Amino acid sequence: MSQFVDLTDTAVELLDLDTQGNELYDYISHRLQDISGARIVALSTIEGDTVTVSTIRSLAGMANRMKEATAILGMSPDKYQLEVQQDTYDFLASGDLIAFDSLYELALRAIPKTICKLIETLFQFGDIYQIGFTRQGQVFGGASLLFKKGQYLQNKEETIRFVRQATIALQNKRAEDQLRESEERYRTIFENAMIGLYRTNKEGRLLLANQAFCEIFGYDSLAEMQALPVQELYVNGTERDSFVRRIEKDGSIDHVESLGLSKTGKTVHFLESARKITPPTGAPPYYEGVVTDITQLKLLNHQLSKIAEVQSHDIRGPLSRIMGLINLLEEPHTPEEQRVYIQMLKVAGQSLDKTIHEVVGYTSPDPDSEK
Repeated sequence: MSQFVDLTDTAVELLDLDTQGNELYDYISHRLQDISGARIVALSTIEGDTVTVSTIRSLAGMANRMKEATAILGMSPDKYQLEVQQDTYDFLASGDLIAFDSLYELALRAIPKTICKLIETLFQFGDIYQIGFTRQGQVFGGASLLFKKGQYLQNKEETIRFVRQATIALQNKRAEDQLRESEERYRTIFENAMIGLYRTNKEGRLLLANQAFCEIFGYDSLAEMQALPVQELYVNGTERDSFVRRIEKDGSIDHVESLGLSKTGKTVHFLESARKITPPTGAPPYYEGVVTDITQLKLLNHQLSKIAEVQSHDIRGPLSRIMGLINLLEEPHTPEEQRVYIQMLKVAGQSLDKTIHEVVGYTSPDPDSEK
């Protein structure tokens, strides 16, 4: 009865443990040692998509001495990894407590037999068992129980029952670890994206934004931008009202061009796509969007338009005059007529030179072009 109470308390303790780090692994290995009477308990996790790998996460018992001894042999048990073959995965998936004849068999014959024999002699190992942490067809890890010669497994049923309790905790830990990894990947992509990403509420408060979004409008940080309403990022605040009406009606907007206002008062041309998000939890809806700065593109288009205008009018006029004067000079004329034509040719050349300089000016960066 007392063991049942102990396991009931253990179930509660497993739920209370922090799933980050090795605290859960250490608790399970030490609790298994207490229940089974094993001299050493090695707890490993099993993970992998294409290749299944077993990694030792915790050693309970003579951990320090074992680490020292194996280090001399060129091994590090707390970092040791083995590729798990299908037959090994299958017996771990059974959830049975399996007896092994030797450490060599337990190590899947990946460690030289002579080294395994040396470790068995050094630590006087006798009985060896392994059991898998398995649930709903998945294997989350395994526990190896190594006993001193002359000592035997205690509380077999309680050991198996505790492993089943611990499996739920390991399953939760894996799910939480995967969620943290996913969130970290998303955060990294979000923060390092080259385009502006943001989240606002309907009232116009900026809830979240990456650094690229802040830089588009000339701000140093999200905190600085959160001090003002989103409406102030537009040249005309009514554009925000139009944005809200459209997204509330259609659920999203796509590639809408707007005029924004930077921190220094410069005009920012940007394209915006956004969608309305309604959380299933019942939390207030919000808008998530993407902003692309097209200010330089607009400037380039303006420059190209100017160049096209100059090419069609200001260049062709002087050039036509020059060609006409050249044709005239090829015919016989009096010296006075030739001087007049040459003077006219010079004027046309100067006009063309001026126009070319203007074209060059259109293609040069203008620091005040965004104002």
